[in-house]
Amino acid sequence: MSNIEKKRVYRPLTSQQSVKNQMAMYYFQSKNPYLYDEGKKVAWVTSGGPVEFLIAMDIIPLYPEQYGAIAGAAKESTRLCQVAEAHGYSPDLCAYARTSFGSIFSPESPTPMSEIDGTGGLAKPDMLICGNNICGTVLKWYQDLSRIYKIPMFLFDTPPLGDSIPNYYVDYLANQL
Repeated sequence: MSNIEKKRVYRPLTSQQSVKNQMAMYYFQSKNPYLYDEGKKVAWVTSGGPVEFLIAMDIIPLYPEQYGAIAGAAKESTRLCQVAEAHGYSPDLCAYARTSFGSIFSPESPTPMSEIDGTGGLAKPDMLICGNNICGTVLKWYQDLSRIYKIPMFLFDTPPLGDSIPNYYVDYLANQL
């Protein structure tokens, strides 16, 4: 057997189970907010979107991009991407977006809490917060999520940043918040 054919064995990090448990509870709370606070809302947020004001308003932020990484680690992303493609999404679309769409259309979508309560996927959002400061895909991705779920999408429009930040950029961003 050559070195290429040998399967690598990795020693799990000591913190791995603790992080897994924390993530499971985070997802569990997002899908069962009535156990914590009646009427708690859920917002799906792009990884570059601001969340501090959501947390201050007791809104649970969830990240579809993070979910894509979780699905990838669970070796489910390829299947979910294929589900999205069967629903008309292009294979050229980024895997995070396709995984997100696939999880919406698939009843078997993994999350860290799947082992706890048997449910998968992200909690249904009440709103979408889209920051356009990370990539060009997120705007169309979140517009389509808004159409699918029939919920509002709020765009946090970020001007291109350089070495210095003009005061009018700060004013523009503050006014959006």
